[in-house]
Amino acid sequence: MIEVNIVGQLGNQLFEYACARQLQEKYGGKIYLNTYEMRQNTPNFRLALLDFNLNENVEVVSERPLKEANADNYSVKILRKFFPDLYFNMMAKKGVFVWKSARIYKPLPLLNEELQKRIVLNGYWQSEKYFSDVAEILRTELTPKEPLQPQNEELYNKIRNTNSVCVTIRRGDFMNDKNKGTFYICDNTYFRNALTYIKNRLPDCTFFGFSDDIDWVKNNMEFPGEVYYESGVDPVWEKLRLMSACKHFVLSNSSFSWWAQYLSNEKKKIVVAPDIWYKTGKHAKADLYQDNWELIHIG
Repeated sequence: MIEVNIVGQLGNQLFEYACARQLQEKYGGKIYLNTYEMRQNTPNFRLALLDFNLNENVEVVSERPLKEANADNYSVKILRKFFPDLYFNMMAKKGVFVWKSARIYKPLPLLNEELQKRIVLNGYWQSEKYFSDVAEILRTELTPKEPLQPQNEELYNKIRNTNSVCVTIRRGDFMNDKNKGTFYICDNTYFRNALTYIKNRLPDCTFFGFSDDIDWVKNNMEFPGEVYYESGVDPVWEKLRLMSACKHFVLSNSSFSWWAQYLSNEKKKIVVAPDIWYKTGKHAKADLYQDNWELIHIG
């Protein structure tokens, strides 16, 4: 069995599932999505993963915490906080992978037959290196269960029949004081430079705006060409379908927009992203950057 601690919104949940899915392909077994922590700490939590065509060997666990990865011992908490590499290596010997950093790739060691019986994942796993072996499987499974909503048929057809550029503008919880200290806010300067860059590369492109505050985008952003907007009220699975249907991408530093470009089947896509993902730390660029991205300076 592979038990996964589910934290965060859909973008984070997709990374957590993807890491577990590669381990499942390697070792077999069943994936258990443990939602206990999020249900306790986040009243409005929703397991958005279940809206997608996940592997059939997946089950949800919500009645108990992930004990192996959440030790209450004070010395263990200190070790985990200040010496994460040491803690990771200690726990990995038990088949428990605890890596809360969303920025740094930490290879998962091979497990012997005994440890394969119960694997625990507690972390964010925000690097394609954790699931590069199952990329095509994920592009098949991470499709919505529900069909395209009728009100979006015209927008979807425009996306498919133009040289479409998905532009994601993340606001929402990024604007609160806690996240302002962690993440750069991709402002109008970044988007102006990014949109100009991609317009020069693709003169015939059509822009499609996606945001958790679409009214702000309409009132405050200018696009150097024809632009259409997603309604702003679609469920996240529908947003992801529309976004990933685009041919090219201008990203915010958001895990949700990361998945939109990753799930795209376009072979020659251009992906434009901010050159710094996190506001602090020597790993500001993070391991989720991909080699083919075009980076625009911010800050």
